[in-house]
Amino acid sequence: MTDYFRLKNWKEDDFEIVRSILKTTWLDTYLAFVPEKDILWYLETYYNPERLQVLLEDPFAAGVILYYKEEPCGWLRTEFEFEKNEFHIVSLYVLPGFQGIGAGKYLLDYATVQAKKGGFDKIWLGVMMDNKKAHNWYIKNGFNFLFNEPFLMGKTAVEHVVGYKEIL
Repeated sequence: MTDYFRLKNWKEDDFEIVRSILKTTWLDTYLAFVPEKDILWYLETYYNPERLQVLLEDPFAAGVILYYKEEPCGWLRTEFEFEKNEFHIVSLYVLPGFQGIGAGKYLLDYATVQAKKGGFDKIWLGVMMDNKKAHNWYIKNGFNFLFNEPFLMGKTAVEHVVGYKEIL
């Protein structure tokens, strides 16, 4: 099945694809614990075209869109924090209709390769605790969560756990 996956570095022409992936996955997942108005406010505030342009031009970040049989199905964005010597997955989202076919693992494996190329020995990320499906998936894939940080999506505060996975 992974033969059907293809990665493409994101560019300005892809902003609407990225925003669509975010909106769809967030509404599907977060609506159970975050009001829709806060989800949409967060999307419009932090992922509007101007902000996406800033993210795209960040020299310490990278992003890819995952395609399945030529259809966009996921987005991954990573950042390097050289002050802390850390590699972070900032965003890893797979559209609901493509979950369970290996798309998330494909993106995670790609991030692992990128971290190794950068000389990092760990991948860091955060996940909302109420997003139990993702939280459990990250644990299954070797992540250890160390501490909680509040995350504010609009006016809604959610518990957010931060952890890492060692890579060899």
